[in-house]
Amino acid sequence: MGRASGSGPHVGEWAARRGVVCHLRLDLRNGADRPPRPARPSVVHAARQAPGCADLVIAGDPVEPDRIWVYERWTSPEALDAFRGSGPSAGQREVIRSAAVAEYAIVGARGR
Repeated sequence: MGRASGSGPHVGEWAARRGVVCHLRLDLRNGADRPPRPARPSVVHAARQAPGCADLVIAGDPVEPDRIWVYERWTSPEALDAFRGSGPSAGQREVIRSAAVAEYAIVGARGR
């Protein structure tokens, strides 16, 4: 999954300083397991324990019954890449009809 490019420093250079946030939209094939195996609480808990994971949520879309949203926040692009490894398993790929991913470098944050 490639990263967006733009003017100025490479996304990886920014993200190395502040982290990276990404979200994925997964559209599942009709009749697919809902929620899919990655959304099981034990899998989410294990992912949150992965080195560099600041947050991870997998949730069903409240309107589209065959859509899953994934939100991830990582301390670095390298931690994200290490967690993703080679991507979804063959079984996961069978139930995914389409997917879209966007990654954003965190260049600043404010808390409340």
